[in-house]
This record gives sequence, C-alpha cells and structure tokens, in this order.
Amino acid sequence: MFKALGFAGLMAWSVSGNAQCVASYSFTAMANGVVCFTSTSAPTNSATTYYWNFGAGQTFSGTGTTGQSVCHTFTANGTYSVTLFFISIPSCSNAVTQTVSVSNATTSSGCNLNAGFSNSLGSSQGQMNFTNNSTGTISTTTYTWNYGDGGTSNGVNGSHIYAANGTYTVTLFADNNSIPACTDTQTMQVTINNICSLNASFTFTAGANGLVNFQSTSTGTAAGYVYLWNFGDGGTATGVTASHTYTNNSYYAFLSVMNSSVFPTCQDSTGTTVTVTSNTCNVSAAFSFTQGANGQVIFLNNSTGTGSATVYGWNFGNGTTSSASNPTVTYTNGGIYTVKLTLNAGTTCSSVTQQTISITSVSCTANANFTLTSTGTPGNWNATPAYPWNVANAVWSWGDATSSYSLYTSHQYSVTGNYNICLTVTLNCGATGSACSTYSIYRSQAANIYLVNITQPALKSIDNTNSVGLADVKTAPFSVNVYPNPATREFALMAQGLEGATTNVMVMDALGREVVTVNAKNIDGQLMQIIDLGSQPSGIYFVSLQSGNQTITKKVIVTK
Repeated sequence: MFKALGFAGLMAWSVSGNAQCVASYSFTAMANGVVCFTSTSAPTNSATTYYWNFGAGQTFSGTGTTGQSVCHTFTANGTYSVTLFFISIPSCSNAVTQTVSVSNATTSSGCNLNAGFSNSLGSSQGQMNFTNNSTGTISTTTYTWNYGDGGTSNGVNGSHIYAANGTYTVTLFADNNSIPACTDTQTMQVTINNICSLNASFTFTAGANGLVNFQSTSTGTAAGYVYLWNFGDGGTATGVTASHTYTNNSYYAFLSVMNSSVFPTCQDSTGTTVTVTSNTCNVSAAFSFTQGANGQVIFLNNSTGTGSATVYGWNFGNGTTSSASNPTVTYTNGGIYTVKLTLNAGTTCSSVTQQTISITSVSCTANANFTLTSTGTPGNWNATPAYPWNVANAVWSWGDATSSYSLYTSHQYSVTGNYNICLTVTLNCGATGSACSTYSIYRSQAANIYLVNITQPALKSIDNTNSVGLADVKTAPFSVNVYPNPATREFALMAQGLEGATTNVMVMDALGREVVTVNAKNIDGQLMQIIDLGSQPSGIYFVSLQSGNQTITKKVIVTK
C-alpha cells in the first residue's frame, strides 16, 4: 500500500476520529551524517506499522520495534523534511513532519565505518583476548566475532579460549544498523601456542647382561618435542626410545620431555627406580687422581673384578688416551676436563666411569685456532679446531652473514667465493678467544657442493704403543648441558654428577651482572632446571653452576 499510493496518498488516506491518535517522534544527530529517530506516537502496539520518509526519495517502513526506532545516514549536508506516518489497526493513523538539519556528512555514501581489532594472549592456556579498535562507529553499532574454530560472540571486545595450538582466522563484523546499510569486516590470523597438555611417562624392559630398553609413553606430545633420558648412573640419551647397560644395582632413571617452541616452555618429567640383576659381568670401573705441579695428574685405578685379560681405555678429555692401568698425564692448558675410564673384560662384559677434574696448576688460555682442508671431494671441506677439549661454547661466523652456535656443526655455502671464517670459543674456565682466516670455497663442475664439516682432532695415545683391544673414543659429554641454545626466553639446564642436595645456579649477562639466581634441587646427583630470563634482552649470557668446590660455566645465546 505504501508503495502504490505514495507518501502523499497515505497522508490523504489517513483519517482518525480519535483525538488521542497522535504521530510524533524524537531524533538525535550522530557522527558522519547519521541521525537516529524514535517514534513517540500514541497509541501503538506490536502490530503498529511505521512509514518513514527521510526526503530525497529515501524511505523505510517496519512493524513494531523494527519500525519504531531507525537510524538513517544522510549523504550530504543540508535541511531535510522528515515525515513519520503510522497506522495502529483498526482505527488510528496519523502523520507528522519535522525539519532535520545535517552538517557533519563526510562522504557520498555516508559510511565511514572501519572494523579493526588487536589481540594479545590471555592468562589461561589457549586464551586469546581481542580489543576492538573500530572507527566510524555509532551508538547503534553491533559486533559479531568469529574466532575461527566455530566459536562466536557479540560483545564490543572479544575473548576466547582455544582447545588446541594452531593458527586461526578471526573475523570481526561491524554493522552500524543504519539506512542505507553501513558495515565493515576485519580478518586477522592469530597463533595459539601456549597450550600444554604434556604428561611424561615411560616403560622399560630388562634384557640380558644389564641391558635395559626404555620407551616413552608420554601423552600430549607432538613433532619437535625433545626427550631427555638420565639413567641414574651418569649416562644420558635423547630420543623417544633409549637403551642402556647397567651394572647390578638399583638406579633412579627419569625422563624429561619438553617443547621450547611454545611459551611458556611446555615440559614435564617423571622418574622411577630401575633394579638390575641380570649383569653377570663383575668388573666395575673406578679411579682416583692426584694433581701435581705444571698440569701433571697421576691416576690410580681402583677398579674391581679385573684380571689379566682386562683391557683399560682411558680418555683424559684433552685429546689424549692410554691403555695403561695407572697412567700419568700432563695437561698443557687449564680448565675443566671429563676423564673417562672404560674396562673391557670380554665381548659382553664392560664397565665405564667418568669424572670431571679442574686443572688449576697451569694457566687457562682460550685457543680458537683452526684449519680448513679439502677432503678430496670437490666442494667438501673439513674444519678442525686446534684445541677443542675444554670448550664450553663456540660460535662460527661463516663470512656470509650467517653463524652457527655449536662447536661441532656443518655449514652449506650457496655461492663460490672467498670467505672470512671466524671461530670464537669460551672455555669452561671462563677464558674467551677468537681467530679468523680467509678461505676460498669452490665447487666442482660435477656437483653443486660447498659444504664445511667441523671435525675433532685425532686422539693421541700417551703410551709407547697404541692401545690394544679397545678403540679410542671421543671426549665424554660435558657434565652440564643447555637446551635449546640459542634460546628465546627459557632454556633447560641439565647436569649430572653433582654433590649435595642442592646446586647454586647463577646467570650473568655479558657485562658480568647477575640477572637470575636459582638454588636448584638435585635428585641422586642429577639436575633438570628450567631457567626463565623474563624480560632480559637478546644477547650473550653465562650460566654458572656451583656444586661442592667445582664451578662450571656455560654460554647461552638469547635471541628474541
């Protein structure tokens, strides 16, 4: 009827014999040419129909609350005659016209709405908070949030708890609810990485001759998680599965599982007692030592169960070995070394023990020299540090704007050329040194290879003859490890062979200022501690671990 008769026709048709049937409305001017109208006509009910004419051919009609309050966007400044005609069936109809002045219209469309929002992690796992930054809104603007996992809400700001780590597409739909329509949408991808449902657990099975096989049964894990095994007798390993050979005794073995790619670091640990009775080998490696002057150390073999056929294998942690029963070694550089004694009493009977010793009778000097030689395979090179035996941390600068933060590593070049390669080492006694050399890295015509592998110098026997019956072994792992390195904010500190019930851990920055101190609890001489550097900036930090009369220092690179 409204369209067929036209507005003038409706007014001519409206006749009311009821003096109480009065059309009226109020209005409020908003931003950007928006004016909101509210009918105050009487009498009305839920069936009342309202016909609005905003001038310039713009009209709107609605029944009940839909037509009673409306907002209209005027696209140009000026004075408009706005008419409301209402019908309350069966006997009431009336009309009213008012003049409305608009002075803040800014665009031809009259819609300046721009949806926008920012996000931040909440305090709970999986929680993401959203702050509405939309502009061009009015009092009638409504919002619809879609969080990308099926969740929605309609508040001005949003907050949502996700059930799993991942990347989600979040959408904000803003609507000014005006005539003509004025809406806008903003979409953003957000990443959830703070959900940790990790539960560490493992099983083990005993085999012959002291062999025990371990299997992680941890739940809540994913690709990239790290498994750290500590077998309770000084032995360690990584991986989902591990095997270890024990002598007969009871040991407390534990597993730590962690993922440092989430924040805060997701980690859990568990342990249990492992009792071994299947090892029929009676040899048990043990030794003591006495330090003399000028780096001399006398080792006394205290092993039991040995015989004339027992083969001794010593690795003194400085690149030298021996097969003597009670050897004497002279260290040329101060620092901390791991000495390992291996007994071999048959094909299935062996025993290993190791200790760390601190050489203080000679100076501690960092030697960062290295050599780079071709392997004979075109484009494949080996770099060999001159004295890596007491190195705690190392940084290789490859001359192509990249670096590696591990002493034994490899590097792939992409372009033939001359490169200034530098090595910086920090010893476990605190000394630091650097050395650089320029090398020409080339490739063959047949293979596109520019590979550099870092290799360990050959071990040397201090005996008159080479060791017999026992292959030389590489230096035993240092008794303190840091993972990951480089780190972002948190890293795990793992140590073994500690004295007492607690160990003092101190973290210092490159200027020697103390930034973190922890009094960590030891379990059977072993430690697993998460260190949180909080808001400390990126840079080089030194982790100092003190146990008994020993102090061990490791360097950690922090990149944020």
